[in-house]
Amino acid sequence: VSEQLDYMGPTAHDGFWGQYLYQEIARLMHDLPIPIIGAINGIAQGGGTAVALMTDLRVASEDAVFGVGQVVRGLVPDVGLTYLLPRIVGIGRALELMMTNEQVSAQRALELGMVNWVVPKDEVLPKALEVAHRLAGYPAPTLEWIKRVTYGGLDGNWDSSLRMESTAQGILCNRGEFEDSVNSFNGKADQRPKNRTALI
Repeated sequence: VSEQLDYMGPTAHDGFWGQYLYQEIARLMHDLPIPIIGAINGIAQGGGTAVALMTDLRVASEDAVFGVGQVVRGLVPDVGLTYLLPRIVGIGRALELMMTNEQVSAQRALELGMVNWVVPKDEVLPKALEVAHRLAGYPAPTLEWIKRVTYGGLDGNWDSSLRMESTAQGILCNRGEFEDSVNSFNGKADQRPKNRTALI
């Protein structure tokens, strides 16, 4: 906050580009082909809430607090909050949070869908690592395409979502992991090499 007058001014042009460059973290996280797990162990305000919501799965401590405080500074919620928050909690609740600067407890964030798990403070990182280890057991291209198709569908319609699913299935069913899983389901031995988790 103390640096905002420097990178958001003195002109509207400076404000646009200051914000645009600051948003690069949102673009990078959104496009990263692997799942991002957030471990929130404290206060996430404004941009902190934005960064937390940019992650794909979120673990919060019981004493975590979330807030969208840009309204206090005379600014709109930024770094992707106006896109992410309505899609996570619904437009009415998102507008409420963005306009009132309500402070959201971890339990309330769980109820709203802002986080996936709430755990005691000393269990936040272990829980995040537990989730990471679980995801690491699945094929990386499959996780990448789940992320791509899900986020891509937010901006499309029913037909475009179905087409994205078909495209992803076409790519993934041509990989060894799919054949191995079907063979395993049918009780057939896996005859392929095991190291196939590299991204497409």
